[in-house]
Amino acid sequence: MTLPMIRIKDLSKFYDGSMAVDSLNLEVNKGELFGLIGPNGAGKTTTIKMLCCLIKPTKGTAIIDGIDILESPLKIKEKIGYLAEGSHLYEDMSVRQYLSFFSELYEIEREVAWERMEKYLRDLNILDRIDSKIGNLSKGMQRKVGIVRALLNEPKILIFDEPTTGLDPITAHFVRDFMKSLVKKGRTVLMSTHYLHEAESICDSIAI
Repeated sequence: MTLPMIRIKDLSKFYDGSMAVDSLNLEVNKGELFGLIGPNGAGKTTTIKMLCCLIKPTKGTAIIDGIDILESPLKIKEKIGYLAEGSHLYEDMSVRQYLSFFSELYEIEREVAWERMEKYLRDLNILDRIDSKIGNLSKGMQRKVGIVRALLNEPKILIFDEPTTGLDPITAHFVRDFMKSLVKKGRTVLMSTHYLHEAESICDSIAI
């Protein structure tokens, strides 16, 4: 029996007595595109931040690729590529500088880092903007740069928080197709969205 790539068990988060996430249980299988659906304020981002070990749960836990998020958060971060809602990039840097900076943080050899940058920038049709300042790029291009950053360390699991929100229809469609291509290549993708039709059209499984 194949174990799920992500198993969430009674995961909960409270802020000053206010419930953000209450006893969440779900499983995401390996090689699956999984949609976490809900309106704004439903706790999707809080759940994702707990899975990425950015905040600690009040109770419960999650097992990601066999590792408990409470026991080995650094190992979890090595396995996950995370795209935050809105991307939040360093706008004064060029694309090359930004991705090189994160490659150094990941301790990726320079030649290897460049090969990965070139590959994913080309896959996302923005290689020609590698020396452009991020602040001068469109929102869609910035989102693509954020996706490349999430892929630099070649993670098994991609977690994208509202990856298509605020994008024009053509770019949103491109991002959806790219996520599907990642799954076809063996990655596991968990995405949050408040668009039910989007999740139903591209996801293998969903949770509401």
